[in-house]
Amino acid sequence: MKNLLSGFLLLLLAGASNAQSKEDEQAARKLPQAFSDAWAKHDGRELAKIMADDVDFVTVATAYLHGRSDFEKFHVRLLSGRFKEAMITPLETTVRFLHPVYGRCSLELENRGR
Repeated sequence: MKNLLSGFLLLLLAGASNAQSKEDEQAARKLPQAFSDAWAKHDGRELAKIMADDVDFVTVATAYLHGRSDFEKFHVRLLSGRFKEAMITPLETTVRFLHPVYGRCSLELENRGR
């Protein structure tokens, strides 16, 4: 069974003086694939490694996670429980810079195996 998921990451982008450059956008666009690759390992600790220390993350169920520690705790539980066999594939990514040092990366994912 296939389900579509959407969510977004509020991420901290390095380099305030050069934020919103083509390189910053390319780095942000790589996040969904990195997220999917880490998810495939079903290891919340591994998934948390790609997040900034002060990440703000809103789940598809609208749970708000602040900081890498909250993100890791939530995903360790999730990926060892009901999503332990789920695989995700990024379908669409939208990047928008909200400030010179942070932006929003919205993504639509396909979820299989849950």
